[in-house]
Amino acid sequence: PGVEAFGPRSPSEKFDFELEVAARAFDGDAVSTIAATEFDRCESWTCDLEDLSTEPAAEATSGPDIAGTIFDVIADTDGAMLLLPATGADAGREDRALRVSDLAEDLAVTIRTFRFFEDRADEKFKWERELRNVNSGSLAWTVVHAQPKMHSVAGSKYGQWYTVHHIRVRVGAFKNGYHMAQEGACPFAKAFGATDAVKGLVTGASLSTGYFWFVTPDRQGGGDVAGEASLELNGWQHIDRQGPFDGEALLAEWNKQGSPMEESRLQELLQSFQG
Repeated sequence: PGVEAFGPRSPSEKFDFELEVAARAFDGDAVSTIAATEFDRCESWTCDLEDLSTEPAAEATSGPDIAGTIFDVIADTDGAMLLLPATGADAGREDRALRVSDLAEDLAVTIRTFRFFEDRADEKFKWERELRNVNSGSLAWTVVHAQPKMHSVAGSKYGQWYTVHHIRVRVGAFKNGYHMAQEGACPFAKAFGATDAVKGLVTGASLSTGYFWFVTPDRQGGGDVAGEASLELNGWQHIDRQGPFDGEALLAEWNKQGSPMEESRLQELLQSFQG
């Protein structure tokens, strides 16, 4: 019968039917063998278009190299926690940000935290060098803390100087909750913890996304927080520290640039300021 006897066809059905017609027309030759093979492979006159397509396969889109990337912890407008690459070719690209809730809880990631303190000389002490039993904050905390009428009326409530720390944590630790350290002690914090996204300002206004606070307890009271064992014992592992840097100078440059709150702009500001 002709093609019209079977009504409309999908492209794959039309291909199969025309192949059968060709096979019948050249009975006994190679085309018949091809047709028989195709009909054995297909069911109910339908073939998988992907099997027959000659188009090259689409290249898979990969995310950032998690093991080799340092991330900033940021929030979206709904308060969900994201990891924004702070290093490498993907730095500042929000389309490469990873939603924490999508990641395996046992996955270890390296994040940046920002620690403010009053006396520059304190940077020599062990707790400031290695972030032991102290509080720190995420990317946006750098300007929210320093700018008057944001976190506090006068600004810079916890001091002018800040250091940048890189720490490793497991994704599941972000759910631990936050217990504030006081005077170098964390009586209630048994492991690394984080707040929910903080949006509220002292004026009553709100940020569109928010920032996070972190706590990094040292349960051994002087143990090795830089070793792999600290990741299991304390829920975090200290990797690196940079600074101290002048928070007032950073704030002045931020205001000079128009006080941007976009995370990519904050990353660029810190990069240009800290080198």
